[in-house]
Amino acid sequence: MGSRKQREELVPNANNPRLLMRLVGLIAAGLRRPRAIADVLEVELRTVHYYTQAAAWLGLVQGVNDVQLTRHGVALAFAEPRQRLRHYAHAVWRTPAARDLLLGRSEMPDAETVTDWIQEQDPELAESTARRRASSIRSLLGPAIGRRPSPRTPQGEQLMLPFGARNTTDVLEDGPAPIPSPTPIVHAPGVDDNLDIYTRLLYALLDNGELRTGHLRALLDEMGAADVPLGPYAEQAIRRGDAVRVADRLVATAGAIQRRDVAADPVLVALTDAAYRRWLRLARHEPTTLTPVQRRERDAYRTRFARWDLRVFGTRPSPSEVEQALARVLPGRIADSLPRAESTGRPLAMTEGPFLDHIHVSGLPIAFPNHLTAVAGGITAANALARRNRAAPAAVRLSDIIESRRVYHAGLVAPGSSPPRLVPDTFTLRLQLVSCSPAFSLLAAILILDRRHDSSVSMRLQADEPTIHWRGRALAPVLTCFAAFAEHQGWLLSQPPHSGLTSRGLTSTARAVGIASRTGNRIVLDEELFAKLQEDPEARIVYESLLPLEDALHAWLDNLTDPIFGG
Repeated sequence: MGSRKQREELVPNANNPRLLMRLVGLIAAGLRRPRAIADVLEVELRTVHYYTQAAAWLGLVQGVNDVQLTRHGVALAFAEPRQRLRHYAHAVWRTPAARDLLLGRSEMPDAETVTDWIQEQDPELAESTARRRASSIRSLLGPAIGRRPSPRTPQGEQLMLPFGARNTTDVLEDGPAPIPSPTPIVHAPGVDDNLDIYTRLLYALLDNGELRTGHLRALLDEMGAADVPLGPYAEQAIRRGDAVRVADRLVATAGAIQRRDVAADPVLVALTDAAYRRWLRLARHEPTTLTPVQRRERDAYRTRFARWDLRVFGTRPSPSEVEQALARVLPGRIADSLPRAESTGRPLAMTEGPFLDHIHVSGLPIAFPNHLTAVAGGITAANALARRNRAAPAAVRLSDIIESRRVYHAGLVAPGSSPPRLVPDTFTLRLQLVSCSPAFSLLAAILILDRRHDSSVSMRLQADEPTIHWRGRALAPVLTCFAAFAEHQGWLLSQPPHSGLTSRGLTSTARAVGIASRTGNRIVLDEELFAKLQEDPEARIVYESLLPLEDALHAWLDNLTDPIFGG
């Protein structure tokens, strides 16, 4: 007697390709138990077993009691409606036994031929049973006739890799280009009021949300300003209302977030400074027209802002030239229309614990720092950072994803929590990112929503930019949508005006660590992670915490009535 065949090797007893494709769609939506699938399809339980076995034979699913899609199953489930039969046909042609039956034929073989083929596949099958199966097989394989893939047709569709470590080179090949090294800033030795230096520091603060002293010093070193004193720049941030001190770090304020649009331009940073604006008002007047107090104030400001005038105007304008000089550096704008950097804005909400525990908190400070992409290297990269930080927690270095935080929810470590000594495995890394890092939490929530059977949302690559689509139209790049949703929720998103984390950087990193995968032009939730979130006890806690965020995103999308995004 021969060895017992595996389930996926048995000749199927299913005859309806469209029912099989519906079953694959239900599994993609999270229905994995045969009884639940039977209830939705309104069929008998044994019928579900027939069709899951047929799907396994075609390489579309794996497992018996908790069925999961293979990468080809995901490709079929998320294919455009007009492409699903093509994907189904490709699954047939990838199945060796089916390919042997159909190869060289322009039409489906007759029932006798199929019966003989079935008996070759399973000699122990009774002839009467083989004849009944022949009818099913002819229907099941019918869509493959005339749809044989060409040798050049891609079979992988750039999908998921095994649930363990990812090949990040393959996954990130369509990600963003590496960030160029910052150019050194030309400055006088020891200068403590360089506009370009302050602008670079403010930009980094908005990217990270908070920076400790060692981070600030590392930024100065990076821009070639190791000889520059840090204190005056920190005090300037506090004076302007761009930052407040919390323990050992500077924390970006709501005021700085409101003024983020001017934070990348040293000229605009100067022209929003309340003290510099006061100087420009006094500079419009000849000293003889001012009171003694105003003259003393004017003289003090003239000395204090000498270097700023040169940086903003290229020269020091006379009183009669100030208006013309301002018009030259602000074409079409009025200086007094710019925001004044003097207020910290509304208070930041102080919370501790994972981001998902606080999604209904108004004023919740969050950030999408660019360094999130560092975990694309998986636990190897994460643990290298953890070991470095543990060895020298207060060292001079740039901020990273593993470090502790006081106020802002951003990286792998929640405010009030201690950094991990080591991340034990890739699965833990995924759960920690989804729980604590708002960018990954929002990404997971929108991709879970995409999995819902009746959902109208999807994430697609549009001109190589990951874009949220809702009800058949493109809304905006992923992070643009997340920023709009954060504002709707009343959160305070600290984010620089340009660059920083990109939508491609986020989705490429999510693919690299196994939170997302790609099928065709779509970014979808990783199938095995989705199954783990539903079934694993530890992951189930995270999944249930994600559901309120998913609901909030769905409600926000549902209430969009105007094309509010520029794309």
